[in-house]
Amino acid sequence: MNAYAMPLFAGARLFFGGDVVEIVDIEGLQTPVRNERTGEYSSIPLGRLAAGARSIGDPAPAAADGVGMLLASLSADQRQRLQERAGHVREVLSGYRSGHPGSALPTEPRPAYDPDLPLKDRTAAKAAELGVSPRTLQRWLTAYRGSGEAGLADAAREGHQASIPGGRRQCAE
Repeated sequence: MNAYAMPLFAGARLFFGGDVVEIVDIEGLQTPVRNERTGEYSSIPLGRLAAGARSIGDPAPAAADGVGMLLASLSADQRQRLQERAGHVREVLSGYRSGHPGSALPTEPRPAYDPDLPLKDRTAAKAAELGVSPRTLQRWLTAYRGSGEAGLADAAREGHQASIPGGRRQCAE
């Protein structure tokens, strides 16, 4: 059992079961979460989540896995850019920035990202929207599919130039 109070709310990011999860919503005694490494959604009993989760801001345990350490080591600015990039990737893949129709914004899916459109068309539309090449966006999709948000974090942490416009210089410095 944790020895501290931890706020649980939609959008909260927590360490749970060796991974970073984001709370999608709190629905009674069940809590839908999205695993940031795999991108998968699951429902966890609220009591189990409260007893076994740790807030991202808390000191990392010695046995934390590499993905959790990578995500925890990002600055607030890097996390914000990562979440923005992941939202763009999820919108291409699913039509929804959250990655799930149950958490859709009122304006989603936008016409260019309708899930019924071919992935190639959605990729081209997003590349044009962001002002990046389709190949850059393809790399982001591959990284996200392989490692979830952590795959996108690598480029930001290592200072690669492929970035969302405006964040490019900040990542490289």
